[in-house]
Amino acid sequence: MWLFERTSEERDPHQGFPFYHVTQISYLPVPVPWTVYPHFHEADYELAFITRGHFSLNLPGCTIPLQAGSVVSIPPKTPHCFQCDDDRDSTHYAIRFTGPAERLTAWNDLLAPGPAYCVPFEKMSTVQRLLDIIQELAGENGGQIDSPVQALVLSILELVLPELRASGTVIRTSFPEYANDILTYLQTHIHEKVTMETLSQTFHLSASHISRVFSNAYHTSPINYLIYCRMRTARTYLLRDHMSTSEIAKRLAYHDVYHFIRSFEQFFGVHPDRYLQAQSPQDTLIPVRASF
Repeated sequence: MWLFERTSEERDPHQGFPFYHVTQISYLPVPVPWTVYPHFHEADYELAFITRGHFSLNLPGCTIPLQAGSVVSIPPKTPHCFQCDDDRDSTHYAIRFTGPAERLTAWNDLLAPGPAYCVPFEKMSTVQRLLDIIQELAGENGGQIDSPVQALVLSILELVLPELRASGTVIRTSFPEYANDILTYLQTHIHEKVTMETLSQTFHLSASHISRVFSNAYHTSPINYLIYCRMRTARTYLLRDHMSTSEIAKRLAYHDVYHFIRSFEQFFGVHPDRYLQAQSPQDTLIPVRASF
């Protein structure tokens, strides 16, 4: 039981916005296509919990093996992706959060040099129960990150932080800054025709050099990463904006609808028109619908 002193508004933890701002909670019992491509969050921290199976964490220029019981903390602006080493038996939870500067001081101090990971995490069974309760609440409240969910997430963060401080290992990565510039360029130019020649002219580097540096840093080629960015956006256009395949193809700079459909089928394994029906019900995401 939690007891709070409610004699004043200042002491009431549910007055105003005293907690971290949780922006996303996800539960992936099976891999999905986009998890193996690098991505980063502009302002959010991410905590990833490996509760079953084996994964590899890909960071710029290095790969870290993770087993069940691992907790990974990743600061903002750090490109990363997870590779599942056992598709048949693996579970991965993630929490993304930000918050007032005074609440994030501890995380900033811990993570400033780079991502930290803790193996093993002794309280994983407790955290997994809390994460499962969050999933149940999300199913009942339409996916809102409301006060009960926020309180449970706060408990998880407070459990994890001292463990990371005590036994976390800092991973330092070092790659040319322009590698990240290329990553950002590809993300922001999905609506234009982009080729290796385009990248070479933009960054005044040879295409072969760009390809080598990018692939070594992010474990995929620039063109494959561009396709990934386009497919994530195509998915949004289909599910949220209900755009037709011809509209999406044109918006994403494909020279014809057939080329777009072929790329979509290769990435998602299904025709765009059937994608909504073909989605796995196990790919669960609590959307950002905070009530405060």
